[in-house]
Amino acid sequence: MGGPLSDAAQAQAPTPTASNTSATSPNVPANWYPDPSKRYELRYWNGSAWTAHVATGGVQSTDEPK
Repeated sequence: MGGPLSDAAQAQAPTPTASNTSATSPNVPANWYPDPSKRYELRYWNGSAWTAHVATGGVQSTDEPK
């Protein structure tokens, strides 16, 4: 897993959603994306599901996705 994205890279990154992660859609690549729960700045998407890895202000921690 790489480090959290910079603000500029994060702004250009696609955000995985229910519509673009279905079996019929192309896979969204594993990377850091804005946390869909909005509890953290970023959450790591492993290519098929959100992980417990989160980051805010460049500090990484873990929190199970809800």
